[in-house]
Amino acid sequence: MKKQTKEQNNQLVAIMLIMLAILVGVYVTQQKTNLLPKAASPATMYDSKQIETAADLNRALFDLDYANIDQFDQEVNQNMMDASSF
Repeated sequence: MKKQTKEQNNQLVAIMLIMLAILVGVYVTQQKTNLLPKAASPATMYDSKQIETAADLNRALFDLDYANIDQFDQEVNQNMMDASSF
């Protein structure tokens, strides 16, 4: 008699665990998860400086004259490759 009760308890525990696993699975699948990275805002990616005076304009033009165009091209190409993968 005891052995049958033990088996029944084991079956009951197994059934409860299966039901719990199903409930947890349903709950997890209902949750929205965004696995894609979020794009950074333009302010965090680029140093946007305000031009308010002639000296600011001269500094900005100087920076543009000595900018590494090849680096810009590489970054634009990388962005285009990343965008095409979406």
